[in-house]
Amino acid sequence: MKIALVSRMVEREGGVQRVVWEIAKRYAEQGHQVHLYTNSCPELPHPSVVFHKVPMLMSRPFRKSQNPWVKAMQVWSFAWFSRMAVSRQKFDIVHVHGDSLAKADVRSAHSCHKAWIKYELSRDSSVGNVLKKRLNPLHSIVLLIEYYNYSLKGVSKILSDSGSVKQQIVETYHINEDRIDVVPTGVDCKEFVVPNDFDIFHFRQRHDIPNEAEVMTFIGWEFGRKGLSTLLEAMSKLPSDLNHLLVVGGDNEKPFIKQANNLGIAYRVHFVGAQADFRPYLWGSDIFVLPTRYDPCPLVVWEAMAAGLPVIVSKCAGNSEWLEDGVEGYLLDNPFDAMELACAISRIFCDTKVLSKMGETAQQKAKAVDWDRVVEMTLKVYESIVEGRALSRP
Repeated sequence: MKIALVSRMVEREGGVQRVVWEIAKRYAEQGHQVHLYTNSCPELPHPSVVFHKVPMLMSRPFRKSQNPWVKAMQVWSFAWFSRMAVSRQKFDIVHVHGDSLAKADVRSAHSCHKAWIKYELSRDSSVGNVLKKRLNPLHSIVLLIEYYNYSLKGVSKILSDSGSVKQQIVETYHINEDRIDVVPTGVDCKEFVVPNDFDIFHFRQRHDIPNEAEVMTFIGWEFGRKGLSTLLEAMSKLPSDLNHLLVVGGDNEKPFIKQANNLGIAYRVHFVGAQADFRPYLWGSDIFVLPTRYDPCPLVVWEAMAAGLPVIVSKCAGNSEWLEDGVEGYLLDNPFDAMELACAISRIFCDTKVLSKMGETAQQKAKAVDWDRVVEMTLKVYESIVEGRALSRP
């Protein structure tokens, strides 16, 4: 099968970028002819993958810029140029991930931006926040692309990361739910198993964490949306001062360092920044916590489970649909409720047998969403489209 995958960025780290990298690798290994249309791919997933560089305005000097006008220009230019690039060849399947106007057979819905904007405004409807959202050019561009994509013009299928994203798209864009299949993000379980030579004592010593401490890890790139402030507040409510928190990610730390200082827990919160390989922070921890406020299906939840950690996540994370409260960890009803989170943390740490059992169960559950299984589910969608196309020919 000749497959075109379209994504603004493709790499082994991250969310959407990692999804495209993993499925491209496995398609190529199975003998499919894979073409990758992207602006950035530091490492090809497989030697046989054909790389097509899609131009993007202001990509080099402002690649990491957070200026909304720069980001809007980057997103819009890639969306348009990728459409033209893909149209130059014929493919059995064109699968688009994210911001592209390319005519596609399959579009992966990794979020519903309009639903997220609505949620944000429901939490803070102040004039300042409304103007901030409405006047941000990046939001306008993403919403325009999303409207075009989810209108299903010439699209056979949409794949959503979770049932919640599927429902958001159905309600927001009035799409027939039969046109949307749920295919979760995946995980390479073998990659996250704790190695025999991992020295947890040395790891904790290096980060000034007592060996007897109860260690939590939080991993994310958007600390505000991922609920770090709630987690810090919850830590201040815990009865024991033996709990420590590792914060992994590249977001602005200053407001959260200030919050930790104000709460008197700064000595127990360790900001380690972005990590090329964050696995040691999972291996050196006891539990993973992500009280996210909006997250379609965060990869890191599966990765923490594959590492054998119990997880505490909010029901706003799409992964929660595959988890059972009190089995693989705990599910939070309200990601803003610090007391609810503090109680969940205390319940796990109060019994080492429960903690161990939850970790084992979480590791087994992660195997159900191994990347090979995700690729198999996606290929079935491809095959049904190709077969339907063949049957419709005179």
